Amino acid sequence: MPNFILLFSHFSLILSLTTPFSPLRYAWDFSTFERRIFMGFWIFMCVTVLLIPFLMISFGGLFSRSAPKEINSAFGYRTSMSMKNADTWQFAHHYFGKIWRTLGWILIIPSVIPMLFVIGKGNDPVGNMGLIITFLQLIPLILPIFFTEKALRAHFDRNGNRIF
Repeated sequence: MPNFILLFSHFSLILSLTTPFSPLRYAWDFSTFERRIFMGFWIFMCVTVLLIPFLMISFGGLFSRSAPKEINSAFGYRTSMSMKNADTWQFAHHYFGKIWRTLGWILIIPSVIPMLFVIGKGNDPVGNMGLIITFLQLIPLILPIFFTEKALRAHFDRNGNRIF
């Protein structure tokens, strides 16, 4: 009986070393194991970096097609000028949505290209690059607010009445 257990333990060790996804297989080859961990973190950071552009595309498309039904302070493009009346609410969402959707599509390429330069460089360079890209993405995320407010002031007076 002990010989059977010894034989079984040797067989399971050999099987675990030859199985492609076994952690024991990589216990002898740290470089391959570390490369998989680094690649997993790189994929995670790429997905994280692409969140802002895809959110801008999806919410921009939603806002450009239709604004929220009622003027509210919980969801939508909410500034004092856009919440004056239903006309300013619709105009602001349509204008802001078009800008966000366009900038979201434009932002995808400059977000991915820098991440290609840090493939396999380790967790620190990948994380730092992802952080830099995310902070730079805040500019096109926030900048359309100023353009939308300028357009609202160009098309509406202070009380929210359309200027003809």
